[in-house]
Order: sequence, then structure tokens, then C-alpha cells
Amino acid sequence: MQAVAFTTDNTGNYYSVSLQNEILKHQQDGTLLATYDDKTRGEISSVNTSIPLELFLFYQDQHQIVYLDNTMSQKSTIDLEQYDLTQVSLACPSYDKGIWVYDEFDFELKKYDNKLNLVHKSGNLNSIVGTSMAPDYLTENNDWVYLNNPASGILVLDIYGTYSKTIPILAIDEFQVKGDYIYYLKENELHSYNVKTLEDHLIPVEGNVEFNSVRVEKERVFLMTKDQLYIYKYH
Repeated sequence: MQAVAFTTDNTGNYYSVSLQNEILKHQQDGTLLATYDDKTRGEISSVNTSIPLELFLFYQDQHQIVYLDNTMSQKSTIDLEQYDLTQVSLACPSYDKGIWVYDEFDFELKKYDNKLNLVHKSGNLNSIVGTSMAPDYLTENNDWVYLNNPASGILVLDIYGTYSKTIPILAIDEFQVKGDYIYYLKENELHSYNVKTLEDHLIPVEGNVEFNSVRVEKERVFLMTKDQLYIYKYH
């Protein structure tokens, strides 16, 4: 299975984005459940499964967001250009059916409600954090928003967009926040970082291959290489 992107949902299903820009949904045993194929919008920038029974797709080049239901059928779309958002590099859903976007125009994280009204913004993060911002990953979990800036770490903001702290995990591309833990790969090693105790632990994995992505769901660790998925038990 060759994939350019990979994620999971909280039921243990996994999703891959193929080289042909098709999304495939599988059960944990490998059974193909559904596919989504829309080449009219170009490359899929990110896939988010944090909202139950829903997929959130972001197309950066087309400035569009697409929502799919649990059968991978299209529910709705958002054209960000209609809201003068033409320099959004990252987007993710919020717990209350709104969206978060990172706007490169003014270096701000912005929250829009489910009617696309701007309700919160962070202010210029370049100035607030005191470092150059080039974030590459955005997600919300348990009333906190996590914005990955590989050069300085993972910025943590509250649900009002107020900057709280930076977690000093550098030079990573993506991660998963689950409960009190951040799971991430660095130098081909799997880490779990406790956001409360600040302890960082290595999780042993088998095999001598290069992993690209990691997810943890339902007492399983999903590790993706460029062409193969490994699933391990994890407690």
C-alpha cells in the first residue's frame, strides 16, 4: 500500500491517501470499507478524523475544505476565498463544528464558528512567540489547539486562540495528541510525551525500516512506511 498520507479514527479504522489522490478507508483487519476520489480539487493537503463519523479534508491550493460522512460521501464544502482567506496554509475542525485556520498573511491562528464568523484570533504569533513562524501541522484536542512549528516546537493555545506555551519537541512533521500524550516520530524512533508531567518516553517497535507516520488507537500502534502499514499491540 503506497500512500502519501495516513491517519486513523477513534474506532481503529485507518485512512490512506494514495499516489492518485484517492482516500481509502480500511478496517483494522485490512478490509476496504469505502473510497473517496475527487481529482477536480487537486492535491489533498490534510485529512482530519477528530470529529466522530466525519472526515475533514483541506485543499490548500484550492482554498477549500470538504466534509465527508462515515461512508466517505461528501456532505458539504467551504470555499475559503469567499471569506477573504487566500493564504491559509493549515486548517482543522474544532470541537463545536467550527474551524481553525493558520493565516500566513498576518501570522495568526483564527477560529471561525459553524456559520463562518470569525470569533477568535491569536494575534501575530511571530511577535508573540518571538520566532519566525513556518508551521506545518495543526490540530485541536481537549480544549487545546496544537500548532507545530518545527524550528521552535509545538505551540499550545487555548480554545480562544490565546498562546499558552511551546512544547520543546523540534524538527518533527506531524504528531497525534491523545489524552495526556503526544505521540510522534523523530529519527525513526517512536516517542510518547506526557503534556502534564513533561516526561518523554521511547516506545519500542519491531523491525528495521523507516517509518513516515504514527497513530495510536484502540491499544494498537499504526506505523506507516512509504509502502507498508505495520500494526502492533500497545498498552
